Amino acid sequence: RLLAVDARLRQATGGDEDAMMGSTVVALLAWHRLVAFVWAGDSRAYRLRAGRLRQLTRDHSEVEELIARGELTREAAEAHPSANVITRAIGALDGTETIEVGMSDLRPGDRYLLCSDGLYRVVSDEELAEHLTTFAPDEMCRRLIDLALARNCSDNVT
Repeated sequence: RLLAVDARLRQATGGDEDAMMGSTVVALLAWHRLVAFVWAGDSRAYRLRAGRLRQLTRDHSEVEELIARGELTREAAEAHPSANVITRAIGALDGTETIEVGMSDLRPGDRYLLCSDGLYRVVSDEELAEHLTTFAPDEMCRRLIDLALARNCSDNVT
């Protein structure tokens, strides 16, 4: 379905790169003892297991590519001029890129968080883990969004 949405968005702009429409995406499917997740861009999937938060996705961004090549440290990434430049998005896949897929085992007690950069850029991993541990899902989501908005996040927060 996401590839069909990508094709429709590209078709709607008639191939005009200046009129491109696109969005980052992250989705998760839990089935029996497995979790599958898909993503494009810098929206993320996190898992909290036994008190430890782990980012399951790798951002499709210019700074992430620089970090992977050893040309930029993670600490310097936030201040980099290309910090918000994504390299993959639904509506902007060029045929050589695709939606990335990951899988993991599912264990009792696992908690998952899917979010956009509007959240994780202003809320620390420690705070994410604390909220995942402390609150029921609906309450956790409300509190995390309220926290990001109170910190004047510079992007949409979901």
